[in-house]
Amino acid sequence: MAENSENTDESIIIIEENEAAGLKNENEEIPPPPKEDDEAKHKKIIILAGAGIAFIVIAITVTIIILKSSDKESDIEPEMSFIETKLQEKPTKQIEPSKLENMIAKANYLYSSGSKSDALFLYEKIATYSEAISLYNLGVAQLKNKQYAIALSSFKKAISNDEKRCVSSINAAVCSLHLNDEESFKYYIDLAQVYLSYEVDSPLYSYYYSLVNYYNNNYLEALTALKHNPSDEYPQVQKHLKSKMLALFGNNYEAIEVMEKQLSNEDDFNIALLYSRIGDYPLAISYFDEAIKKNTQPIKAQLARGLTKLKAGAITAGASDIKS
Repeated sequence: MAENSENTDESIIIIEENEAAGLKNENEEIPPPPKEDDEAKHKKIIILAGAGIAFIVIAITVTIIILKSSDKESDIEPEMSFIETKLQEKPTKQIEPSKLENMIAKANYLYSSGSKSDALFLYEKIATYSEAISLYNLGVAQLKNKQYAIALSSFKKAISNDEKRCVSSINAAVCSLHLNDEESFKYYIDLAQVYLSYEVDSPLYSYYYSLVNYYNNNYLEALTALKHNPSDEYPQVQKHLKSKMLALFGNNYEAIEVMEKQLSNEDDFNIALLYSRIGDYPLAISYFDEAIKKNTQPIKAQLARGLTKLKAGAITAGASDIKS
């Protein structure tokens, strides 16, 4: 552009010079234009060369900036895309089922004790966590906290989502029992029977098999599975089921042996009944005493202790327990 500018200026100057000469005489010799001296020419060349170099440098710089800018944009684009994807994802909160159970128990206590606003706040918090855990685990937590109707709903959803269908059906049947809904109980225990075949390779198969047969009143099959194919899971439940069915078949000594292997604080009442059945009244009475102290079914324990004292010949003491 600097070069074009110079040429334009020169032509203007030349035109002005010709016009200033007036009318031309064809025979008159036109004098040559005055020559520029060497120093002026040299300066002009330097200026033009400098301007050209400056233009080239500017053009190269602008090109580099544009290229770098496009590279940065291409680098930023996938990063921004990744961030946008992460932002669009719903945040989830992970929580262990045991902690969820404690939260539900606390919410239930607050609600029953009159602190309804605090309870509702905690229920809302539980709702946000419940989306992050399985429906089955949520149902188990609700079942343990005796929320049978809500737990039944959770197990129904778990079955619909193909999540632990066999054990979800068993637990749905248990909820139905607590709700005194015999028709619903029968439906879900039959459903568990259907899904049992899908659990053949599971380490819990024998346990599920025992439960399904127990709730279907097939006690011999349930007991056989517990005795010959025991699972390592849920030892206390298996122990109680085995002892109960052994006692049902009159095997009281074997039932006592099973109970005493892993005796817990909640077992005092049950083992007292078994000792009373075989006629060991002093030992039965001592276990009833423990059950009353630990508040394990205290009313039933006191009544059973009174009846046991009557059998043992302690009429007055037995009558006092029964009257009380």
